[in-house]
Amino acid sequence: MAKHPKMLGKSLMDCPGFPSLLQTNSRSCPVHKQDFNHGPAVNFLSLLCFSVTFWVFLCPVFAAEITIVGKVNYSYQIMADDQIYEVANTAMGDDLVMNYIAKKVEVTGTVEEKGGMKVITVKSFKVVPK
Repeated sequence: MAKHPKMLGKSLMDCPGFPSLLQTNSRSCPVHKQDFNHGPAVNFLSLLCFSVTFWVFLCPVFAAEITIVGKVNYSYQIMADDQIYEVANTAMGDDLVMNYIAKKVEVTGTVEEKGGMKVITVKSFKVVPK
């Protein structure tokens, strides 16, 4: 079906026949005879894009807090159970790596993987006595 030149780039609500469209449950504009049904493929892709976007932005919210015990090294990292954790650039993380080098610490925070490395965002920490 040909598109009306005045409707290009506009939505269904821009159509002057929109109020009558609400009363008829039609999916096409009665004034311009333009069909607004995009089909199942477009509907599926829209739902897929929404779902991916939703989970990408929501996953960090659900990141679980963990507690690790390890030693702060001179590279401003935490070595715990043969695993190296980079420390995220936060006020608490900076305090930990600057003031407690070579100390054994218990760190609570959230861990994310960035570029193949584990990065911990420090929520709290305490020095573990020897």
